[in-house]
Formats: sequence, C-alpha cells, structure tokens
Amino acid sequence: MENKTEWTAFRRCNVAIPCSKCGVIIPKGSPNVDWNTRNSSLGKYHNDCSKPAGWNAKQQRTESVEEYQREGSKEVVTTAKFSGKCNSCGKPTIQGITAIKLCRDGKTWIHTFCSDNTSETTEQTYTYQTPVIDVPTVKAEPTMNPTMKTTETLDAPKDPLLAMIWEGIKPYIATVETDSKKLNSTLEAIEEMMSELERKITQRPIEALAITRIDLSTATIESPHPQLKLLLFVAGQCRQWAYLYGPAGSGKSSGAKAVATALNLPFYAISLNKLSTPTLVTGFLDVNRIFSDPDFYKAYKDGGVYLIDEMDNASGNLLTTLNSALANGFMFFPGVGEVKQHADFICIATGNTTGRGADRQYNDRQQLDAATIDRFNFIEWGYDEASEMKWALAKNPNAANWVKIVQAIRAKALTNGVRIAVTPRASINGAIMLAHAKACDFTLYLQTLLNLTVYKGLDRDTISKIEVKGMSL
Repeated sequence: MENKTEWTAFRRCNVAIPCSKCGVIIPKGSPNVDWNTRNSSLGKYHNDCSKPAGWNAKQQRTESVEEYQREGSKEVVTTAKFSGKCNSCGKPTIQGITAIKLCRDGKTWIHTFCSDNTSETTEQTYTYQTPVIDVPTVKAEPTMNPTMKTTETLDAPKDPLLAMIWEGIKPYIATVETDSKKLNSTLEAIEEMMSELERKITQRPIEALAITRIDLSTATIESPHPQLKLLLFVAGQCRQWAYLYGPAGSGKSSGAKAVATALNLPFYAISLNKLSTPTLVTGFLDVNRIFSDPDFYKAYKDGGVYLIDEMDNASGNLLTTLNSALANGFMFFPGVGEVKQHADFICIATGNTTGRGADRQYNDRQQLDAATIDRFNFIEWGYDEASEMKWALAKNPNAANWVKIVQAIRAKALTNGVRIAVTPRASINGAIMLAHAKACDFTLYLQTLLNLTVYKGLDRDTISKIEVKGMSL
C-alpha cells in the first residue's frame, strides 16, 4: 500500500504548535495525534478535533483486519486511536491512554481486560469538542494617567505552557503600576523643585551686605547684587580697574555706586558716546584762562569712585587719553600741570558688550582697542531676579505674579534665541502701573501691560516665540 493512510500512535508535543483543525495552540508536552501518509504529513491535531481530510475510517478498519489476519489471528494490542466506547463493557476508551485490542470479528475494539466474546458490529460513537484553554483576561489599560494605580490581581493559568508564557509577561504587566508610581513621583519632584525655585526667588530674604571700613566705621548695602562682593574685592581691596558688562537694566551703575558707599568715597559718573571729547577727562581753560576742573580731575586728584558709563560707545580719542592717565599714575591737566593719581582713586567702567564690537542686540557699540581692554578686569553683571522681585514688591506688594510673568518671558526669549531686552525696569514699571490702576479703578489688561513694558512694538511672530501662556495677574 504505497498511499496507505496511517494514524500514528499517541504522541506528546515537543514544542507548542497550532492544531491543523481549530488553530488553537497545542501546548508543549500535551497529547496530540499526528496524521500522515508515507509521502507527506497531514498535520497535528488535538485529540478531540476532527480527522483530517482524506482519512477513511472504513479503510483504517480494513487495514486493521488485514494486519490482524497477517498476524495469524493473534490479538492486536495497542492504545486507543481515538476516544470511544468499549464494545464489550460499554465503558469509554481514552485516546492514547487506554489499552485496547481488536476483536476477532476484525471490526470492533474492546479493553484488553474485557472478555473477547463480542461478535456485534457496533460502530463506535465519537464526540469531538473544541478544547477550552484557560487564558487569563487582562483588562486593557486606558490612557496613561500619572495618578492611576493598577489594583487588579491577575492569576496565572493552569495550563503548563500558558503558565510559562504568563510568567514571562507578568513582569511587564506588573510594571504598569510601578511605572505609574515612578512617573507620579517624578512629577511631584519637579513640582517641588519649581516650588523651591519660586520660594528662593520670591520669599528668600536678601541679606544686606555689611562693610567695615579701615576707620572702623560701617556701611550697609541693601539688596546687594551677587557680584558685588567680587567687585569690592577687585576695585576696593586690590585697587584695580573693573569693567562691568551685561544687559541693559542689570544694575551695573548701581553696583559702582555701592562701591563708593561701601568705601565712603565720593562718587562721580559720566556717560559717553561717539561725540564725547577728551576734554571730559582732561578739562580745559576758558576764555579767562580759568581751569574748568571736570569730575575726573577731582576723583583723580582727591580720590573717589569714577564711573565711566557706556564705555563701549566712546570715541577712540577719549579712550586713548584715559588709558594714559590710568597706566602712568599721573596726568597733565591744562593750567595745572602734573597731578599724581590719588591712592583712593577707583575707576569702574560699564558696557553692554564685552568690548569686541557690536552684536545683534547692541548694534551701535564700538570695539575697544587692546590697550583699553588690557587696563580693566572684566566682570559679568547679569540680572539679579531676587532683587528685581524685591524692588517691584516695594512699589506694589501685589505684583508678584506680574514679576513672574516678566521673568518667564525673559527665560523663554533666552532659550529661543530672541534678542530682546526684558529688563527689571519692565517689572518695576509694570508694578507701578498696576498699583495706580487699582487706585483709580482703571482696567489694565495683561496684554496691554505687556505691550507697554515688554513687547514694545514687536511683530506678532516674535511675540509668539516668547509669550507665556497659562499665567495671569
């Protein structure tokens, strides 16, 4: 029989494989039936699934009879090929487990322990059922919510293969609750950090700086800039010239004046531009040949703090004269002659750039020559947001939210590379306007206040890059 169809004996799967009839996975180690011919396999099936196409029950029984006859009427003992009933006692035969033998009529099967006295040709009755696999039901997770917690307890299935799969995926399901807790904890930590930052800016006391002079007298500087101590060390202790560079409104001039207050010295100041002449430093003789002594002469001769504001906007002629006076320790003044530099003469200069020329924001600044840069020690002077909050609240105790909005816009402009000066003056001026608006019952909207003090005619595209949403007065 070249095309003889055989029903291979009971097997157990070495690997998990889908049933060729119902498609449900046959677990590893579970009983199955392997139908095949001599030339090809017809697939693997659950014990309770239908027989594959092409199987002929009559042919199978005929082959069994021929095999029985070839054996010389010997009993053919095997295991049940499929579930049915014993033709002797009527009790069920279990596929792949029950030992059965072919009756002498060559048509029916009985238990090996039953008497072979049946001659009835009773067809076995087969009942096929789709196997039911115990699969755990996992409720689909909704959209991730940081406050959501997984409380449902899932039990492992009883089937060995499914239990093994379940053990593999269980950690991933269990991490839903863990990840939710971690995310929630992270958000709480970020919120706490923001609250701490807000507390540092708005609530931390700004300690006044106490100065003890050489004569043992004391001075107190209110709301000192973070860089003031460094400036006092360079200009006050070391008596060296300092150049403060930083954005407009950062308090550079106030820092120079604080040095004069701390050292109990006279304070002089001058603001330069491209038309400033050297006579602002040297002075001149009037028509009556009387020397008009400038502030620089007074500070140079008798001591004092001399502030040169906007030095990166000065002409080269004036800076050349200034360099000579600072480097030599003496200077000739018209009608006066040589004057030696006083020991308490302190020169502090300020500018919006580092002296290397104009930039996109301060596009009309001059480049300082190397000799001028060499005379000064450079100190970066940025915004002091803690003092900014204090100054604004001094004008209006209810302006804290307004100051936060201004500072948030400043940070966003810096992050997005928008060249705009959002200075503390915007916070202070806005606080004053809000106070007057409340006093006279005038409605002042946030957008109007921003247009007045911050945006100042900016185009809509630029405003969209720096505006802060979700904040109100």
